[in-house]
Amino acid sequence: MRNYDDINVKIDIKEVLSYLGLAVQEGPDPAAVRDDGSGADGFGILTAASGDEDFKNAAAAVSSWLKENADGGRNENIADQLMKAAGLILENARPRSFYTVSDIKKSDGNIYLGNSSIKIPGLDAGKLLGECSSCIIMAATLGGQVDRLIRRYQVSDMGMAVILNSCAAAGIESVCNELKQRLESEYEARGLYLTMRYSPGYGDMPLSLQADLCRLLQTEKRLGISVTPGMALLPSKSVTAIIGISDRPQLGSRGYSLSCDSCRAAASCLKRRSGGKCGYEQKS
Repeated sequence: MRNYDDINVKIDIKEVLSYLGLAVQEGPDPAAVRDDGSGADGFGILTAASGDEDFKNAAAAVSSWLKENADGGRNENIADQLMKAAGLILENARPRSFYTVSDIKKSDGNIYLGNSSIKIPGLDAGKLLGECSSCIIMAATLGGQVDRLIRRYQVSDMGMAVILNSCAAAGIESVCNELKQRLESEYEARGLYLTMRYSPGYGDMPLSLQADLCRLLQTEKRLGISVTPGMALLPSKSVTAIIGISDRPQLGSRGYSLSCDSCRAAASCLKRRSGGKCGYEQKS
């Protein structure tokens, strides 16, 4: 078991735009948005890690670029709103994460976590964990302050609330991806490989599994994450997930490609339905 509370939130502006249904033309990156420590990390990935003034400079450069390129320049007004929203999410996010490792028991075609009675149902779970003898159970959150921020804007400015929600969605994805990257480095050093990160609600993995994973991780005590009767997580920008551990490369392992077209969950994927991706199309 281990906490990771030192992960910086990053907001990928292209991912936010996809959530909002806006297209970005491909083209040269603005110089200030390159990975040069100027408050951004790669194209349009904003982070407050370099300091407030650096973030403002990078955000101004991204905003200027978006005014010319976002949706063919037809959405000039959204650029400054988007930068404001990204800054507010980075300011209010309190990212926390926790994971534990569990053995996998396979019996009568079913998969169970360790010696518990927690069953992971579905064909997707069988494929994900078919070559794994153990798995990582993880949870991450941006904290309740982000929810309170979005609720305030839902009362006064619904348009900004929508943009804030999209920025927060990109932010929690960045925390989950960073956690998985750290875990991959640790396990690869031991000659082991990780599968893609798979959450309740993906494919045929039932959303009801949220409650079991939260109980196992004691998320309310450790991270302040609770589960509603409808199986939603609170704070809303929170995630639970399972990652398989194997002694051979898996789909979703670093350097092994997994695209939407080759994913079993593509037809019912909540991420894809909202215009995004789960983040596991990787390049070797």
